[in-house]
Amino acid sequence: MFDLLLGVSLRVPDARSWAALIGLGLGTQLVGYVALTYVLGHLAATVTSVGLLAQAPLTALLAAFLLHEPLSGSQVAGGSFVLVGVWTAGRHSYP
Repeated sequence: MFDLLLGVSLRVPDARSWAALIGLGLGTQLVGYVALTYVLGHLAATVTSVGLLAQAPLTALLAAFLLHEPLSGSQVAGGSFVLVGVWTAGRHSYP
């Protein structure tokens, strides 16, 4: 509806763009799903569930380095706390 009001086309330009979108979507989802399934089968559930918390700060770091996205001080502080917590939980999970 808003695209019509603003006069912006939401049509994907060509088949190459569709292939890129499908490849990005399927590739990342498939690799992530297979990696998560593999880890769930080889690590304790407690380690895996806490480890999944690291996804958000690590994604922010990748966005900062690869896409030059700025990180605020609160994001850096919060991400640091999460990563320290994940490290602490992982360190104490094994004898």
